[in-house]
Formats: sequence, structure tokens, C-alpha cells
Amino acid sequence: MICYKVVNISDNKSCYITGSYSREYKVGKTVKARKGTLGIFCFKDIINIIKFCDPSRYKILKVQSIGKAIYPKFLCSKPGSEELKEFYKERSELAEITTQVPDGTICFPSVKVLSEVNDNSRIGGHNNAIYRTTTSSI
Repeated sequence: MICYKVVNISDNKSCYITGSYSREYKVGKTVKARKGTLGIFCFKDIINIIKFCDPSRYKILKVQSIGKAIYPKFLCSKPGSEELKEFYKERSELAEITTQVPDGTICFPSVKVLSEVNDNSRIGGHNNAIYRTTTSSI
């Protein structure tokens, strides 16, 4: 399945997770999720990325999923390593460390990075070519 990953512009690492749970994403490389986690968090489409964040502040990567899809019901609201360790240790649903999953979120054990979707300026509004391309296929 083709889906999309949001990463930091500066280091190509996960835009939300920090520390040892974060992964680095490079075009042409396969990235594996840390063992015992929900997997690599991706978005099904660009529309859901726009709902989640200002895409012009991040890099958007087109990825190929590898493995069985996981549709999480909740995620850790505090992305630091210690909170994530607690979250995964108990698969905790405690309100103080969980939050609602953004629309269109899907997780995989691994992904292969196919390409960059944006150049930090082409996504972010309803009048751009990528958005029109994405919505025309729905």
C-alpha cells in the first residue's frame, strides 16, 4: 500500500516521536519500527496530513508499506522516550499519556521510502497540484 510519512526537515526523523523510538527516513531505504511498538505511523493520504499539521513545516515522504496494517485506537500524547516506554510497557490507556489518533493514521512494521512529495512549499493549501491530484482519485 502506498501511504505517506511526515518527517522533520532538518534530520529526516519522525516528526512527532523523539529519542530512541524515532527513526531516520531516506529515499530508497527500508525503515523498520522498533520491536514491541505499534509500528511506523503513516497517513493514508495527503488530505489527512493537512488536517494533522502544516505540511510546509515538514517533509512529506511517499512510502510503500511492508507487513500487516495496524489501525491504532490511541497513541502516546507525550512523545519522549520515558513516556513511550511506559505507554508500550502496559499498552496503557491512561488518559494522562494517551490521545486520539489523527484521522487517516495507519501503522506498519516497516516501510520503504519511495520519494519526497514536497519541497516544503508545494503543500499546505487547497489550491496546490498535489492536493488536487490526491483528491481527484478519491
